[in-house]
Amino acid sequence: MVNDFWKCVWRELWRRKSRTIIHVISYILAISVMLVLISLLNFSRRAADEVLATTGTHFIVFSVEKQPCCPVNMSSECSEGFVAMGVSSKLIPAVYVENVKSLPSVKDASPFLLFRFKDDKDNHLFTIGGFDPGRAVSIGSTSCAPNDLVSGRFIAARDRLVVMLEMDYANSRGLKTKDTLNINGTDFKIIGIVAPGVRPAKADIYMNIKDAESVINKRLSSPIHYTEDINIIVVEVKSSTVQDEAIQEVKKIDPQLTVSSFACYRPAAKVIGINEKGMWITILIIALGLIVFSAQFQFSSVMERQHDIGILKAIGWSNKIVVTQILAESILKSIIGGILGCILTFLIIIFVPLKGFSGLQTGGALTISPLMVAILLGLSVVSGIIAGAFPAIRVSCQNPAETLRRL
Repeated sequence: MVNDFWKCVWRELWRRKSRTIIHVISYILAISVMLVLISLLNFSRRAADEVLATTGTHFIVFSVEKQPCCPVNMSSECSEGFVAMGVSSKLIPAVYVENVKSLPSVKDASPFLLFRFKDDKDNHLFTIGGFDPGRAVSIGSTSCAPNDLVSGRFIAARDRLVVMLEMDYANSRGLKTKDTLNINGTDFKIIGIVAPGVRPAKADIYMNIKDAESVINKRLSSPIHYTEDINIIVVEVKSSTVQDEAIQEVKKIDPQLTVSSFACYRPAAKVIGINEKGMWITILIIALGLIVFSAQFQFSSVMERQHDIGILKAIGWSNKIVVTQILAESILKSIIGGILGCILTFLIIIFVPLKGFSGLQTGGALTISPLMVAILLGLSVVSGIIAGAFPAIRVSCQNPAETLRRL
């Protein structure tokens, strides 16, 4: 009886080869598109994690000088002094650098001196940024990096009495690499021109923090030492997901500390979230479209067979057997289409790798998890059941005598 049942199922599918093939192809395309979209979504997630892990994951720490006039240790006019983010800043203990660096959410932290000078010759204002060239991780994201070089070379840890100029400042002063620049009575050789763009610890002139300390001290009544006092801490966080945590932990070190960050990761995360929602909505629409198309297709197929079904019921086939056969045909097509759709997707992923993503740690490749395949195969079977159930039940409820008489 079971063998006869399956023979009837295969015979009905084979009798209408074109319709069966079209129906199977619809499952193949729908499952393939959904698998590719989900794979792209997963890839996008991995790529986004890599990008967001380094987007906006930096900030500077300083203390605002609230006094309207000069800091008490300044020996010159108020236009000069320690600055941060365009405002006057106070000195903070250098030991805070290690306190910040030891936080579990922080990748690197280093001292920074940012001082605004007034030129003795033409009275123009400019800033110098003193940094430790050995702290490339935190300096590169907050101030300047070798990738920012326009000409020349980047300052090395061993370099002394050399500077790099910000490109706009160099152009405005008519300076270039290999020129000599006098700052507060000390001659510096220009070894590089950089264009760092928007950075929280941006300066007009960059130099080794030891040289910056020496030049700044000539303007102070009470000399400083960068191992004891600084005015900025530049920080690189391990991941954008823990940046808010890092900021809160830094503020616990000293409530008077100000943290400044561009928070670039927040709008990026929102956009990615919107894209992710759009992807899932697209997948849902395709799934619903597959069910509706399959149901319509299956309904048309069953309506064409009303005469055959009427004969089967007239010779003794029960409604249960009729419904089961129609459901079996629909489910069988959905299973075949689902499996072939998964195979097609595997071939697409193998032979059509993504281009232009070789720089990502994800390797620029799509992946398909077994769980994903199982879920979509289940969805394919469910759509087959739904598609076959309605026409099967409707036809089985018809009187076979009336069906034969009408047809």
